[in-house]
Amino acid sequence: MITLPLTFHGVGFRCIVLWSMVLAGGLSAAASCRVAVAESLVDLSDWPRRPINESRNDAVRRPAYQRVPAAALPVAASASVRTNVPNEQGIVHVSYEIPAEIQPATLPLMLPVGPCEPWWFEAEYLYWWVKPMKNTPPLVTTSDAADGGIIGSPSNEVLFPTDSLFQSPGSGGRIRFGRWWNTEHSQGIHADLWGLHGPREQFRVDSNGSPLVARPFFDTSTGTQNAEIVATTLGQPRSGGVAIRAGSDLYSAGIGWRWQLGALRPSRAKPCRVADGRFRYLPRGDIRLDFTCGYRYARLGEQLSVFESISIPAGSTPVPAGEYNVQDHFKTTNDFNGVELGLHYQHHHCRWFVDLRPRLAFGNVRQQIEIDGSTRYAPTTGAAINESGGLLALAGTNIGNTTRDQFSFMPQLDLELGYRFSDRLAMTVGYSFLYWMRVARPGEQIDFNVNPNHFPTSNPFAPPSGGPPFDPSPQNADAAFWAQGLNFGFEYRF
Repeated sequence: MITLPLTFHGVGFRCIVLWSMVLAGGLSAAASCRVAVAESLVDLSDWPRRPINESRNDAVRRPAYQRVPAAALPVAASASVRTNVPNEQGIVHVSYEIPAEIQPATLPLMLPVGPCEPWWFEAEYLYWWVKPMKNTPPLVTTSDAADGGIIGSPSNEVLFPTDSLFQSPGSGGRIRFGRWWNTEHSQGIHADLWGLHGPREQFRVDSNGSPLVARPFFDTSTGTQNAEIVATTLGQPRSGGVAIRAGSDLYSAGIGWRWQLGALRPSRAKPCRVADGRFRYLPRGDIRLDFTCGYRYARLGEQLSVFESISIPAGSTPVPAGEYNVQDHFKTTNDFNGVELGLHYQHHHCRWFVDLRPRLAFGNVRQQIEIDGSTRYAPTTGAAINESGGLLALAGTNIGNTTRDQFSFMPQLDLELGYRFSDRLAMTVGYSFLYWMRVARPGEQIDFNVNPNHFPTSNPFAPPSGGPPFDPSPQNADAAFWAQGLNFGFEYRF
């Protein structure tokens, strides 16, 4: 026996198809359909008040509802027929016949769980925070001229970073859309696309020599703390400055299938206040739970760059006079591809609704780490010289590109509260949280250990001699990442 539940204007249909073997070797089918009048069993004041257009076929006129199992209800001993009678607006309501032999208490009732329209579209503004980047070493310092900006000296002070990077929020947008594939809205497809233009870090300090400005590092050739002087009045005077820029961007896209696991109307749910013509339904407290399965892509791109400029006046020694520009660039890109499983819980109560979407994606993350550096020396006379290597990114040590694949998890949670202005339009506010394991971040790729013997020849700090140790070295470090924040948007059904 196969049971096929159908929906037609609030009437519960059950078609019982009996398959039997014919002795001649063939197959035959017999079907009988019985109609139960739900209208006589429950209060349908919150059902849609959609006029029937006789020019449209049944498939178009059939409202798309979710099937909610009803509790056992008292059964009338006899049945009656309601006549088609036009109301004051000339709308004809369909007539229903209750066969007395049918037991309505055993039939599923068709009650709405969510809007009737098959398509949905959501647009949101994202106001999110990302996990601060804590492991970035000190990049710019100052101190008394005699201490040379060296870490650990009595007067030393770190100018940047004074705290973790990326503590301010970023802005972005997200769209979601989908479609139900069947009349009962039990199966459908959904997709989302969003991006976060994350926090930005900008720092700049300039000095004519006082106060002192320096870029510190640990000198592995001597085993002591050291620093490259950018601006000072002691020894060979020089002026200059340091600028730092850092940014973080997060993107994601997904597509999947959606199955209804179950739906119900709590017995304690209270009727809704009568609504105007903008509504064809007002659920009393209908709940549904769906299972989702699909594909998830995500990208986290971050970069950290240091720009240093030094001006040494003519006639001073031992460093040649001229303009020096030193740059270090650290960039990371993380691309995630994986399978995503989740649940979608919805609770509709009159004009209000709550959505809860926990999901878990697992798959591969490809980490790409790019390290580059350069030095440009423009003497007071003669042509400029451009060389590979800066201060923390040096040729023959850590400059280059690294790619590796890692297995990763990405759990997500979305919580949304909405208020419906009509069947089609609703405003939403929510909270989202994303956790991502094993991502590479630029600040953690910086090696504070530097051998100045690998500086380019035009570096103002010291002439190179090469040889071990080959520092700085590639770190290839990864860590966990999270993003969370508030969402504001709207939902439209059609």
